[in-house]
Amino acid sequence: MNVIDCKDIDCSFLKKKFKLFENQGTGGFILIHNEKLLIKKINKINEINNIIKIINLFKNYQYRIFITSYYKAYIYENEYYIFMKRYDNSIRFIEYDNISEFKNLIQQALIFTLFLNFDLNLYHNDLHLKNCLFKKINHSISIKFRYLKLTIKNKLLKIIDFNTLSDKINQHGIIGRKILKNKKIKNDFIYFLLSCLTYFRISKNKVIIQKTKNFNYNNIFQIIKNLNIQNNLDDFIELYKYIDLNFNKVFSF
Repeated sequence: MNVIDCKDIDCSFLKKKFKLFENQGTGGFILIHNEKLLIKKINKINEINNIIKIINLFKNYQYRIFITSYYKAYIYENEYYIFMKRYDNSIRFIEYDNISEFKNLIQQALIFTLFLNFDLNLYHNDLHLKNCLFKKINHSISIKFRYLKLTIKNKLLKIIDFNTLSDKINQHGIIGRKILKNKKIKNDFIYFLLSCLTYFRISKNKVIIQKTKNFNYNNIFQIIKNLNIQNNLDDFIELYKYIDLNFNKVFSF
């Protein structure tokens, strides 16, 4: 990703009032440049550095398919404008046609977290649903993590917002506080899973978008306790397998 300093070129086009990308909060500052590009507007350079780091770390691995396509960044009047490919909406707001479509996207994210947290020893630290966009695809993609295999169909996950990327766990919000209370499980896998359980449930064989946030995670924490999950890769592979085999049960509460 090229970083362009506007000291020597005219970047006044960045003063344009861009429309906010749909369903992004004001804290997101994801803006629409045109039908092909989005702009992430930030006031610190650390996210640019983190994006460059992620691109370099992922480039030789199949999991690079989950990373948003970034093109360039402008430094203009003490602010930073990151140009990235425009994808479809967040997975938070999809009207899912069936449970298998929903499950496939969730499993994509969980495999991404296993690789990021346990192979690269890094944490996204803000992997909520609005930071998970998707791209429609008309072909299947097969990925593998250790002995876990997944065939991606119809929608490909695209992760955004690496502002909080770190080698230390530093999650925030209500979900983050619940995770940080538990010394045994601190990673993006459980953060993302709790985020999903906050907004989705399965009822009568349909994926239901919750109209109000649900912070009752007793069911999943009981499952974690029963499986004796510790904060290591083997245990989280077992948790992934449990979710795969009992997906409807996990999201029915």
